Amino acid sequence: MAFGFFNRIKDGLEKTRKSFVKNVESIVIGYAQIDDDFLDDLEAVMLTSDLGPKTTEYLMREIRRGVTEGIINNTGDVMPFMEDRITEMLVDQEDEITLHHPEVILVVGVNG
Repeated sequence: MAFGFFNRIKDGLEKTRKSFVKNVESIVIGYAQIDDDFLDDLEAVMLTSDLGPKTTEYLMREIRRGVTEGIINNTGDVMPFMEDRITEMLVDQEDEITLHHPEVILVVGVNG
């Protein structure tokens, strides 16, 4: 029973990831160069993909910095750059959880 619950969570996260990647890829393919319209559309995808305002703000700031510093030269550079930044964010947030039995862990999500 518990494995079914975790499988549903895993499947839901995978569906969200695929949708997000598909939406970002469609923007990357749809623009020949990085301009204000591209950045606005990219930001809208992040916000509608439930990344949250803080994460979206951080990623957009990093992308703009990457463009300014010449790390991002074209729209094709955006996806790998974002992947690196998101990975850094997740690795930086790793905390060891010390469990004392019995433990109750509450998982809450807006989509069930």
